[in-house]
Amino acid sequence: MRTTSKSFSGVVFESSKRNHPGYLPIDNNMRKVLRQIDGHRSLASVAFVTGLTMTEMQETIRALVEMKLIAPIGRL
Repeated sequence: MRTTSKSFSGVVFESSKRNHPGYLPIDNNMRKVLRQIDGHRSLASVAFVTGLTMTEMQETIRALVEMKLIAPIGRL
């Protein structure tokens, strides 16, 4: 399923509460996003703070969700 920036921009995410393995192959964009995800900010505001384009943000969010490091909790 392809998503557009409009479908992701109003979704709020928070860090997953699941236990994680000791090693996770995360890149710099993932680190930036994980530092900003708080369960209250929109992805658009996280993208602005981190300096990522919405395309980079979509790719990063998709990877973090697939790794179960973040989970969607609702819409603004």
